[in-house]
Amino acid sequence: MTTPNPSGNGKRGYQKQGLTQTKQTIRDRTAVALTGKQQRFVEEYLVDLNATQATTRAGYSKATAYSIGHECLKKPEIAAAITRAQAERSE
Repeated sequence: MTTPNPSGNGKRGYQKQGLTQTKQTIRDRTAVALTGKQQRFVEEYLVDLNATQATTRAGYSKATAYSIGHECLKKPEIAAAITRAQAERSE
């Protein structure tokens, strides 16, 4: 996020907000609840770490399984859920 430049130095533009606020925003986005299919994808992905197979087992279309699997892995909330589940299993 950016805010107007309050420095009064005559320069136009914006300055970046602090890193702490950015990290908090990322945490807020990853706290979003997953849909039923997304949660099932996470569970199935942990079986064999194959996104295409996990999407079909989670109930997505076989015709689009490859692209949907790729999209699911790119979503921050799904990636965070996978990371959390892997950390829990390694303990």
